[in-house]
Amino acid sequence: MISAPKKEAFLEGSGLPFDLYDAYGACQDHFLHYHDCLELNYVLSGAGINYIQDRKYLMRPGELYFINSQECHIAVSTEQLRMKVLIFQPSFIWQSNPDGYDYLRPFFDHEKGWDNCVDAGEQRERVLQLLIWMEEEKKRGEEDSPLFIRAYLMELLACVCRERSRQQGDQRWIGHRQAYQRIEPAITYIRQHFSQEITLEQLARMTCMSRTYFCAYFKRATGMNVREYLRLTRINYARLLMTTTDCPVTEICYRCGYNSLSSFNEAFRQLCFTTPTEYRRTLDPCGDNEKS
Repeated sequence: MISAPKKEAFLEGSGLPFDLYDAYGACQDHFLHYHDCLELNYVLSGAGINYIQDRKYLMRPGELYFINSQECHIAVSTEQLRMKVLIFQPSFIWQSNPDGYDYLRPFFDHEKGWDNCVDAGEQRERVLQLLIWMEEEKKRGEEDSPLFIRAYLMELLACVCRERSRQQGDQRWIGHRQAYQRIEPAITYIRQHFSQEITLEQLARMTCMSRTYFCAYFKRATGMNVREYLRLTRINYARLLMTTTDCPVTEICYRCGYNSLSSFNEAFRQLCFTTPTEYRRTLDPCGDNEKS
């Protein structure tokens, strides 16, 4: 189980720009984080919630989640969740391969209305077998093991690209993209004005929909209701300020759009499972940054 501040230092000092491990258990002690490498989650069993940037996903067995180096994320489970977590540097794929970027499209080509999740579908058994082979080569640790790991990883990504292309023609995903396009003006407004008071009436008018229809489209496109989305946007910004500035927590609270410290603390705790003060302490374990 990972307990991390805003940025995690994966693979530093490792001779191999790749790692693969099991993650399991009822997890409630994570922090939103990001890292310089790419991450792939494969859900084996159980259920949970994956927050990736500004989207919320209900995790199910057989799903793959692609997370790039710019996306903050956190996986939360209230029951037994089992995942394979694969992390690697992009250069591991494209360094000696002029067509390498094609393998990495699931990480970066997040079109409007598309998302980070791909159901393994017909490729499920093949994907799991490739992950197992990568684990075996990692344990073997022979001189030529990186060659085999790279080959298995590229095959896995090729399988996912094929499945993703198939799903893009599915009516379910077409409807998902259409829903996003309908509420895009509201998404843009929230991102630009999250520190101000925002009402459902305002957002619905921007999309020329009634409140009822707007709420339904918004939930379909983002996986969250407006209140949850606004909270995630504000807390992501709060984390950024805590990591990059010395602003007191009280000032950060108001800059993020909260009118009281108690409501800010509650929103922060709901998402990060810790208080803003404790979160900042993880960024500065020596205790030099105790502003509040």
